[in-house]
Formats: sequence, structure tokens, C-alpha cells
Amino acid sequence: MKCTVALSLFLLGLLAMVTDISVALCCPDTYQLYMASELGVVENLQVLALACALLLNLWLLATQKYPMPVKAWLVVFALGLVFVLGEEISWGQHYLGWEAEGWFAARNDQSETNLHNTSSWLDQKPRALLLISLYLGGILAPLWEAKRGVRLLNLPQWFMPVLANVPLAVLVFLAGVPKYVNKLGMEGVSLDIHGLRFSEMQELLLYLYFVAYLVELAKGLKTGK
Repeated sequence: MKCTVALSLFLLGLLAMVTDISVALCCPDTYQLYMASELGVVENLQVLALACALLLNLWLLATQKYPMPVKAWLVVFALGLVFVLGEEISWGQHYLGWEAEGWFAARNDQSETNLHNTSSWLDQKPRALLLISLYLGGILAPLWEAKRGVRLLNLPQWFMPVLANVPLAVLVFLAGVPKYVNKLGMEGVSLDIHGLRFSEMQELLLYLYFVAYLVELAKGLKTGK
């Protein structure tokens, strides 16, 4: 089997997901100490994935000349990555260790200098919109086109996610399933694992998907697809 970037990132995401669940189940104390904290393995992998995506995005902007719609999309994507990366590290608080003050101390429910913990409009709702877009554009649309031979969404071909990244998009979806199953409140049915936040793993997989998307976007633009 040819080891493509898409396959490599899928396997990396799968390994991270299996490891996260396994450590949480088998070694809960170790998990809390090394995996689940703000400076733990999962959070740092999120930052690394976002940094890789941002560097790739900036490299594309700096080294290639694209039509205005492509350039505009890359600029929007880069700004989004800067915002998400800054929010993930609370704009340096997690690494430099300062205390939240003023407006952040009063509004932020985790005493962090970030915006996404101040309102659902800056956290849950944008995340839900992003995930819906991923499920529709990253899973359903490529599968529909591969099966039917016609495009589900009438958007530029260079913009659309590709079939090769569907497995990684499916992993993002699967990481969110336990949360929604638990919300159903079915008697005797719970997918809770003590100390494990499936939302954090889902975010890591989503950030890996950003890298995969940009790689395929670069390839598509290079070949003119």
C-alpha cells in the first residue's frame, strides 16, 4: 500500500485516538498527569498540528501566485488558524503561566486569557458549524461524487476536500459519538471514561485534518485540479 500523506495522517490520528483511550482506561493516574492537563500530551499535539497547518498555509501564500479567490481563501484559512492556535494556548498563558486579569478574570469560566471560554458563540456554536461543514464537505460530498460521478456541492474543485481524506474525517466524527450518545441519557448506556474528554481528542483529529486538507489543496492547485 502506498504511504501517502493522507494515509500517514489518518494512521497518526488513529494511533493518537487508540493511545488516548487505552491510557485513560488502563492508567487513569498517568493519564491525568501526562495526557489530560493543559500542558499534557493531547494539548501539545493540538498545538503542534495547528502550527504545522499554519506554516504550510503561510508557505503556500509566500511561494506561489494564485488567482484572487484562492489567495483570499488561503488568507481566511491562515487567519482562522492563527486565532485557533492563539486560543488553544490562551495566547501564551499556558506556557508563560500568567494569571487571567480584568475582563478575562470576570468573564472566562476557566480563568484563562482566551475568548472561547467566555461565550458559547465563540466556542460550541462555531465548533458545531465547523464539524457540520466537515461531515458534509469532507465525508458525504467526496463519497457521493465517487459513487454517483456527480458533485454534491457546486463549489470550486480546488476548494473541496478529497476522497483520500475521508477516513480521517470519519475519525473526527467517531471521536464525537460518545459525547452525543451520553447526551441521550439512555438507561444503562454510557460511553464515559473517567478523566477523558473526547472533545479534546476530536479537536486534535480536526487539526490533523486541517493539515491533510492543505496538503491536498496544494497538490490540487499544483496540478490545476
